[in-house]
Amino acid sequence: MVDKPAGKHGFVVMKGDQLIFEDGTPVKFWGTNLAGHLPFMKPEESTRWADFLLRFGFNGVRFHKFTWDATDRIHSTIITSENWKNHDFLCNELRNKGIYYGWSHIYGHRGLPGDSARIVEFVLF
Repeated sequence: MVDKPAGKHGFVVMKGDQLIFEDGTPVKFWGTNLAGHLPFMKPEESTRWADFLLRFGFNGVRFHKFTWDATDRIHSTIITSENWKNHDFLCNELRNKGIYYGWSHIYGHRGLPGDSARIVEFVLF
């Protein structure tokens, strides 16, 4: 059972070896990864994905290795405004359906030519 919207019961905290919400509601997460271009899909796809995840009982999503496909292809750290809008729409869809999400910040970084003036020691991989 997924309560909508995500965050309805407050933040998640640890109590012993259990996860609970601030209001005392116990929670278990069944999650998946969305990687590559998927966190920046078009709004109509976001709605379908969120419905799919909900239908199969997922209540958690980790965005992983997702910035590589979202940049302007010149700079490795500048995500295009269209991609930010798409990502924001997806996050809103997930939240409204009771699906929590987070960002995995642990993955390699691929420098691009436009980074050479912005990174102290620039190495193009």
